[in-house]
Amino acid sequence: RVEPAGDRRGAVRPQFHRPHPGRGGGSGAKVVFLLPGAVLGYAHLAAAAVPADGGGRMSFHIIPMTAGHLPQVAALEKICFPADPWSEALFREALENSRAAVLLAQGEGDAVLGYAVVSVVLDEGNLDNIAVAPEHRRQGVADALLSALTGFGREHLAALMLEVRASNAPAIALYEKHGFAAVGRRRNYYDAPREDAVLMTLIFQE
Repeated sequence: RVEPAGDRRGAVRPQFHRPHPGRGGGSGAKVVFLLPGAVLGYAHLAAAAVPADGGGRMSFHIIPMTAGHLPQVAALEKICFPADPWSEALFREALENSRAAVLLAQGEGDAVLGYAVVSVVLDEGNLDNIAVAPEHRRQGVADALLSALTGFGREHLAALMLEVRASNAPAIALYEKHGFAAVGRRRNYYDAPREDAVLMTLIFQE
C-alpha cells in the first residue's frame, strides 16, 4: 500500500482553535474536548498492536503522544519536513491543548515510526500534520493512524478535514480509501515548493 511522507501547510503556524470557514458556533453545535492523550488515545483509538503480516511489515502500536516522546517526534519532523519543520515547542502546545491531540505509531524499542496531529473546533476535526519515517513507509503506518482518527470521528465528530498537496497522488489515494472526498482547492497554499492544496473532507454526521 502507498503511504505519504506527510502533508500539512507550509509556513503557516497551525491554529488549534480557529473555526473552519463556513461553519458557525450555532446553538445546536456540540463542543468536543480532547483530554490530552487519555480520551483520544486510549478509550476511542485503542492502543492495541497492529500485528506484522508476515510480508515484511513490522508490528506497532497506535498510542497517544506524551511529553517523553517530544524529542523523537521533533527529530522525525525535521526529517520529513526539512524546509519548514514544526518545533518541539509547537508539538508540546498540541500535547497540552484540550482541543488537539497527537497520535503515534510506536514500534520495537519504543521507536516512533510516525505521528498524526488532529485539532477540533466545535464538532469538526482537522488533520494538521501526518508523517511517517522514510524507512517505515509502505508498512501500514499512515493507514493505521488514519483508521484511528476516522474511528474517533465516527463516534464524536460531524466531519474531519485535511489539506494535501495537489501533486501527492499516493496520499490522496490513501485519504480516498478512508472515505475523504475532494471538496475544493486552496491556491498557492504550500511553500517550498509553491503548490496548490486539495481540501478533502470526510462527513460523519449531517
